[in-house]
Amino acid sequence: MAEFESLFPAGIVYRAGRPAPDEMAAIGSRVRSELFRAALSYARDLTEVRQARWDVSALVGEGALEAIFLVDHRGQGAARRRWTKLVRTQNLLSAALGGPPAKARLSV
Repeated sequence: MAEFESLFPAGIVYRAGRPAPDEMAAIGSRVRSELFRAALSYARDLTEVRQARWDVSALVGEGALEAIFLVDHRGQGAARRRWTKLVRTQNLLSAALGGPPAKARLSV
């Protein structure tokens, strides 16, 4: 989570089971609902999802949604693609190993 926040200071992280961050709460309820659906779609299919101005990815561990990551798609294309690839890899490792995602570090 800290790595995401350092790479994408304007990005938004929503952690399941915690209150929504102020930046997410400020998004209109209709768009927020679409973002949640996009995150569930990403978690299910592990394919890139763009909703409104956001690239959406989600971290899943032990079959449950752990975090949603929102990055403005208008910038940092290479970093966004690497981040999405890292999250996808973490989700695949978690599914294959049947446990929480392995820790990895993204080099940008």
